[in-house]
Amino acid sequence: MNVLIISGGDFPSKKTMEEELDWADYIICADHGFDLCREMKILPNILIGDLDSVSGKNLEGMKEEFEILKLPSEKDETDTEVALDFGLGKNPKEIHIVGGFGTRKDHVLGNFFLLEKYKDSPCQIVLLDDRNRVIFLKEGKHSIEKRGFHYVSILPVSECFSYSTEGFQYEVEKLKLKRGTPRGISNELKKDIGTIIVHEGMSFCIQSID
Repeated sequence: MNVLIISGGDFPSKKTMEEELDWADYIICADHGFDLCREMKILPNILIGDLDSVSGKNLEGMKEEFEILKLPSEKDETDTEVALDFGLGKNPKEIHIVGGFGTRKDHVLGNFFLLEKYKDSPCQIVLLDDRNRVIFLKEGKHSIEKRGFHYVSILPVSECFSYSTEGFQYEVEKLKLKRGTPRGISNELKKDIGTIIVHEGMSFCIQSID
């Protein structure tokens, strides 16, 4: 199963959403993401959130068409975090989060950190929009597909990080980076698929079109 979570940040283009909807088997809206769904006439499987950011008008006449999990307004988790927990309960092969970028940079960083929180999940979790695709890397071998993106950047989150690359413009062999070091930014794939081998530590891997 492929799970799509639609959060309440900047909505992707119609093209990106059509691709994601074709890919997804199960759709979760996280609070304000539902208003965005209504604009594109997307019917989710479930709406999750405290509903403080959902237009009451958009909910009129819709409650019988999908499940609603209403959360308390005062809680320790974000709506997207609860949606991610719920999605993981479906035992999916992969989870994509759209609407995770936007003007609220605290929410954006929070969504990045969710990738780290669920680093041991058995499924791949991807945060994406029209121009970026973000995954979390831990020790092991990772296949990176081009998917129309131009750059591949590695940003360590652990104090010690070591990795090698195969199939990249700038190849490295057991390169050691410290957290906060920007040296891993703006590499490029030579072909459609490359490999990143993480020997030690953890990092974000960000693919960008720009």
